[in-house]
Amino acid sequence: MTRRLAKLPADEPKAFPELWANVAALLKKANTPSLAALQEQLPEARQALPRDSPQLAGLLAPIGLELQTQNNCSEAEPHLRECLAIHGKSPPDVWSSFNTKSLLGGALLGQKKYADAEPLLLAGDEGLKPWAKTIPPPGQIRLPEAVERLVQLDEATGEKDEAAKWHTELEKLKLPAKPEKKP
Repeated sequence: MTRRLAKLPADEPKAFPELWANVAALLKKANTPSLAALQEQLPEARQALPRDSPQLAGLLAPIGLELQTQNNCSEAEPHLRECLAIHGKSPPDVWSSFNTKSLLGGALLGQKKYADAEPLLLAGDEGLKPWAKTIPPPGQIRLPEAVERLVQLDEATGEKDEAAKWHTELEKLKLPAKPEKKP
């Protein structure tokens, strides 16, 4: 699992966000410190890749997510801001850019910066919805995570009715899909 970044195919830039998400998921499943492994790659990625590279964004997002998972939201924020800035230079119709908005909103939420978090959380959720059926299986978890952040925001700000609305949506996302009946 210690491949060098330079050995990865450079002609498939759109595959990299999913690649890094998959690497993070595999490391997590193996109980390997995924954050350390991802952070270890960051200096090399910064040297090997352009500053606006989608591959770099694909590394920054899982680092931000892992930092956020460890309740280190203030350290996650700059990684996610940089990731979002990179996404801003590419076509806006990429699901991972909406996921990054939600992640950044989550980092701000974790720092109790509610007014700054809300527009990012809402934009992330709304942007992810149209992609629901096309997000690769490892990324499907990002949909309920985005809604969960909205529940947390509304609970933290005392918006009980809104929190209940989001909680209902969250429950729908967590229900297993019913198999289609064939005629």
